[in-house]
Amino acid sequence: MKNRRSMFFWKTKFTLLFFNIALLGIALFCLAVFYGLGRILTEYEYSLGWRLGFILLEVGFMGFIFSILISMFLVLHRILGPLPRIESVLSEVIKGNHSLRVTIRKRDMIHGLVDKINAIIEMLEKKQ
Repeated sequence: MKNRRSMFFWKTKFTLLFFNIALLGIALFCLAVFYGLGRILTEYEYSLGWRLGFILLEVGFMGFIFSILISMFLVLHRILGPLPRIESVLSEVIKGNHSLRVTIRKRDMIHGLVDKINAIIEMLEKKQ
């Protein structure tokens, strides 16, 4: 079970999008840092090239942080987004309405959990 839990994220289709965004941010950060450092080290202090180097360092760092934040938002949206729907269906099941099923979007990451919840609801419906 431990191996299955640690490999969950790697088996999802969403992994590629997450890592593409993160790698793009890292690549832009590295390009801006190397170019900016080159400008800083080769220009005179307070010249236009020197200032441009510092601006590029700042822009590269902000781009890196922005790409990490976007990728974290996307992952959290795909995991936590369906939870209110699951909660509302389960509250109706507790009240006795066993005809409802949990439905989520295609790209949400918790299809396995939703399938198991729906199977439990079906078992409860058959027992009645």
